[in-house]
Amino acid sequence: MYCINASALCIDSNLFLISVACLSLRIGRIWWRKKLTVMKKKLTVMKKKSTVMKKKLRSP
Repeated sequence: MYCINASALCIDSNLFLISVACLSLRIGRIWWRKKLTVMKKKLTVMKKKSTVMKKKLRSP
């Protein structure tokens, strides 16, 4: 009796874990997409700054 209940509990907890993982993945994807766009913007800004700095260094 206990064994059957334990296995059922395990299956339930596994399903719960899987659903939580799926949810976190979905949220994570949205979060990462936002993060990546922000990072890309920062990178472009950094590139612009570096080119400006190079130009300043070149011209005496």
